[in-house]
Amino acid sequence: MSVIVAASELIRRASTDSLAQQRLDVAADDPDTRESLVFAPVRSEDLRWLSTSEWLWFATWRQHRGGRLDPLILERLRAINMTGSRFARFEFRGLIFRDPETQQLAREAMSRRDVFDQTGLDWILDHCREFTNPREIARDALQYGTEASWFALRVINDMPDRSADPVRRTLATLSSRQVDDRMVQRWTFQG
Repeated sequence: MSVIVAASELIRRASTDSLAQQRLDVAADDPDTRESLVFAPVRSEDLRWLSTSEWLWFATWRQHRGGRLDPLILERLRAINMTGSRFARFEFRGLIFRDPETQQLAREAMSRRDVFDQTGLDWILDHCREFTNPREIARDALQYGTEASWFALRVINDMPDRSADPVRRTLATLSSRQVDDRMVQRWTFQG
C-alpha cells in the first residue's frame, strides 16, 4: 500500500481542516514519509482515494514543500476545466503558473516557439489550445503575473484562430497605454 493511500484520510481532512494539516505537516517531517508524500510519483492506483478538490489541495501542499508537478495528478485535475467552479479553475491554473520548474523553463522559452518536454509547459500549451475561453486564461495569467503565466499569454497571443482575438485586442490596448516595453515583450514571442 502506498503512503498516499495510507495517509488519504488525513489528506482528506487536511484539505479542509488546519489542525489536520498540521498533523500532515508533522508526518512529512519524517524523511521517508516526506519522500513518499512530496517527491515520489503518484501511482494510478492512488487516484481513486481522493476527490478532485482534495487532489488539487494535495498537489498545492506538495508544491509548497518542494514537490514537482505530477502528470497523473494534472490529468486527474483536468475534470476541473469541465465541471469545476471558476475559483477551482483559477486555483488549478495557479498550481501550474506558480510551479518553480515551469517558471524557469518559461523564462528560457521567451524567445523561442519550441517548447521543452516539461509537464507544466506542456500543460499550458494544451490548455490554451483546448480550453474554450482564452479570455479566462488570460485574466488568470495577468493576475498571477509569473513567468509561466506570461508564457500562457504568449501562447494565446500567437494562436491563429479568432477565439483569441479579444485577448489580442486587450493586450494591444494595454500596450498602447504606455506600458513598459519590457512588460509587453513578456506576452509576445520574439523571432
